[in-house]
Amino acid sequence: MDALILPFTVLRLLLGGVLLMAAVGKLLHRQAYAQTLAEFGVPTALQPPLAWLMPTCELAIAFMLTLAMSTWWSAIAGAALLALYTAVLAY
Repeated sequence: MDALILPFTVLRLLLGGVLLMAAVGKLLHRQAYAQTLAEFGVPTALQPPLAWLMPTCELAIAFMLTLAMSTWWSAIAGAALLALYTAVLAY
């Protein structure tokens, strides 16, 4: 079990870093992100809340992963978020 601690820690930090960069990019360029949501067919009324909610969720999961706060729950939340993004792209 000790042999898996280092690879899992590296993977956890990498995923946290990716989510952190994605959240910061979306928060810094909210207008462009809202336009992207519009191009995906998100209704106009949902675009402003989603432009805040989605990066906030990414940011929360990134902090939970990088700070090792309840890593199982943060890993499950991260996997669910990435599955949601994949489903939307596949649609």
